[in-house]
Amino acid sequence: MKIEPKTNSKKPLYAVGAALLATTTMLTGCLQTAGEATIWEDPTTTTSEEVQIEGEIDEGFCVKAPNELPYEEVKLDGIEEHHFVSTDYCYLESEKYVLFIDKGIDIPGDFQVNVDAIIDELEAELGLSSCPDTYEYCEWMINVSIYFDGEYPWYNVGVGTKIPIFLMADDKPEGWISSATSEGAVIVIYEMFSEEILNSVPYYRDNPSYINDYLDYTDIAHELTHVITERNHRTTEIITEGIAEYMGYSVIEALADEYPSIGVAQERRNLDDYSLPEKVNSENAERIFIEDYMTLSSAERGAQYTYGKYLFMYLYELNGSDTYKKLNDKIIEMGINYDRMEYSEEEVNKFATAIKELFGEDVFEKFGEWCVENDHLQTVGEMVTE
Repeated sequence: MKIEPKTNSKKPLYAVGAALLATTTMLTGCLQTAGEATIWEDPTTTTSEEVQIEGEIDEGFCVKAPNELPYEEVKLDGIEEHHFVSTDYCYLESEKYVLFIDKGIDIPGDFQVNVDAIIDELEAELGLSSCPDTYEYCEWMINVSIYFDGEYPWYNVGVGTKIPIFLMADDKPEGWISSATSEGAVIVIYEMFSEEILNSVPYYRDNPSYINDYLDYTDIAHELTHVITERNHRTTEIITEGIAEYMGYSVIEALADEYPSIGVAQERRNLDDYSLPEKVNSENAERIFIEDYMTLSSAERGAQYTYGKYLFMYLYELNGSDTYKKLNDKIIEMGINYDRMEYSEEEVNKFATAIKELFGEDVFEKFGEWCVENDHLQTVGEMVTE
């Protein structure tokens, strides 16, 4: 597929983009067949959960590689100003992932180079592989047909151990947001929507302050952190979202000098924190970790992102670059297998025990003291601007 050079002509917009409040559902696990039923089996849980999925398996069903589909493969030239704008479904294959591209996506020419670098840096800072041998890979990909209004172009596609990344254009709009599981990531970023969508859809056209004048790779780093950590082991809400928030910050910092577009994101990105229901200190830090903010309403959930980010900022500052690798190994050693969809104080307490065994019995007390001393996690009920 030929790429026509295209200068980014979008007007400079300096307000921070605002994500729509919505819930994105991703069906995880391996597609299995049982008679006429089509079910998903989740390989990361101890028991299989059967969920009826719309549609039937064709009698001649077989797994296809991306290049066997009737869609063209995109090749980017590495130059940021040379954009590719999709008019049909297409894909881009890299060493560790495959991009599945929706119609109406605007991709800068250096996008693949930047995502390659982000995954490499994530693996280095997490101390984990993006395709671990211990993970049970599905023969074919996660089903994200919910995004396609019944038209699903990636039916029966397999990518082996690579990460499927779906670049989606919310042209209705329906309030899609980026999300991820061990099976892959869905990326919804307004700045990657085509100019046709941004200029013709009233929601985007009439709210130009929602669109940044740069591509914030922080969101991509956050979601890919989820894929990598979930492929290695499931954890609590605070650990899961906290490490993703921290890596979204840390990885961009590490790559900013070498990768110009990531450097722009590092300079201009929004580092506001979510609000908290209470200040964190030496007396309540461990209790809050164990409660995992699971009692908050869905509208207030976000505190776990902020608490977790600063927890990992503290742990990495204190213990160095192999912090998450040590924690992941310890969790596996202790045999903790937690499904955070069903909160269990007893199970979450095991994660707290793992952290204390690794970093000291008083680690949460010291973390709370550090928060107070550095004025972190001290603002309640409003967004916190760094």
